[in-house]
Amino acid sequence: AFMCVIYNVNEPPFDNPLVRTALGYAYDRQAIVDAVFFGRGSTITGGVIPSSSWAYNAELEGTFSYDPERAKELLAEAGFPDGFSVTLLSTSQYGMHQSSAEIAQQNLQAIGINCDLELFDWSTVVQRQTEGNYQFRIHGLSPELVDPDFLTNFFDSASPFSQSSGFADEDIDRLLVEGRSAQGEDERKAIYLELERRLLEISPWNFLAWREQGEGLKEEIQGYEHLPGSTGFKSAVTLEATWRQQ
Repeated sequence: AFMCVIYNVNEPPFDNPLVRTALGYAYDRQAIVDAVFFGRGSTITGGVIPSSSWAYNAELEGTFSYDPERAKELLAEAGFPDGFSVTLLSTSQYGMHQSSAEIAQQNLQAIGINCDLELFDWSTVVQRQTEGNYQFRIHGLSPELVDPDFLTNFFDSASPFSQSSGFADEDIDRLLVEGRSAQGEDERKAIYLELERRLLEISPWNFLAWREQGEGLKEEIQGYEHLPGSTGFKSAVTLEATWRQQ
């Protein structure tokens, strides 16, 4: 699973992609890994296709870094040399969401952005994001599919995520279709490289950090399997084949 920032691109100043890109340099991703996941995770500085995938694009690593000065330079270029005031939506129901949001809030305040934090129960957060009633939000997600077409669930202009955040991009829609319909892995990987570059360029989301997904079992529990890669979040399906050894 990964943590990210999702922007409502209908809401100024996040209707400006340069602002979203600027904030990509403001977040201390390693602090999130260390404080939120107790070091059990890794930063995301490039695309969000995981390194376990054949479609992973290593050349994108390092696109973003923790660089507050770079963030301030880009904000000034976008017309906000003195920052602005915004409200970040998150939940108090899940510690990893609240802690990630608190670090993000501190990071933004450090570059001159007045950032208020709204923490609600999860059902209220879901309602707010479905209605598009937010400026930007912290979210935790899992690809759930091994195939890189999982990006369609997040970034296709008809997806629930895009519908609630106002995001639509013709290039992204086209590349998602091309990536799904192409046959060979090499051809598809090249398409997803172009797609991820476009995502990083316009930054409808800022990707923050992967967290390790694990479970604790007693020795007498047999048959449970931790599913590989990005499907690990769905490992609970193997409980149907799990038993307790007497």
